[in-house]
Amino acid sequence: MDIIGDLKKKIADLEELKDKLDQIEIDNMELEMFKKFTIDRLLADYSQKLEKMTYTKFTQRCDLCQRWTEETDPELKSIMICQVCIVNLPKTMTTNHAEPMWGLHVGKIKQDIDNDLLEEYINVGLIWKSGRYWLVHELVMQRHYERKLGYKRLEG
Repeated sequence: MDIIGDLKKKIADLEELKDKLDQIEIDNMELEMFKKFTIDRLLADYSQKLEKMTYTKFTQRCDLCQRWTEETDPELKSIMICQVCIVNLPKTMTTNHAEPMWGLHVGKIKQDIDNDLLEEYINVGLIWKSGRYWLVHELVMQRHYERKLGYKRLEG
C-alpha cells in the first residue's frame, strides 16, 4: 500500500477505535484522558499529514509581478501569471492609444511626464517606458486626467 493509503487506513482505524471507546459507559477518567490526549491527538496529526500530502495548490511566483501566488497544477503551465496581472494587463495601453480615448491632445501624457506631473505614477509602476513607447495604466487616466483635470473617457 502507498503512504497516502496507509495514512487513510490509520485514520479509519483510529476513528473506529474512538467510536468503540465512546460506546463504553465506564466512569473511568484515565480511559477518557487516554482517548482525549492520545487518540484525538493522533487523529489530528494523521489528518494534517494527509492534508499536506494531498494538497493540490502550489505556491509559485508570477512571471510578471514576481509576487507569490497559489495556482493549481503549475507544471501544466509554462508561464505563470497571477489573477491580478490577468485583470490588469488589458487596462494597460500606449499613450497614443490612451490620449484619444480620454479626449486629450496628442502628446499630452508625454508632455506631463517630461514636466514631472506624473512622477508618482511612474514611481509605483503605473507608467513605464518600453522601448520608445510609454505605457500607461487605466488607473492613471482615471485618477489624474478624469478626476483632477475633468477629462472623461470617450465611448467607442
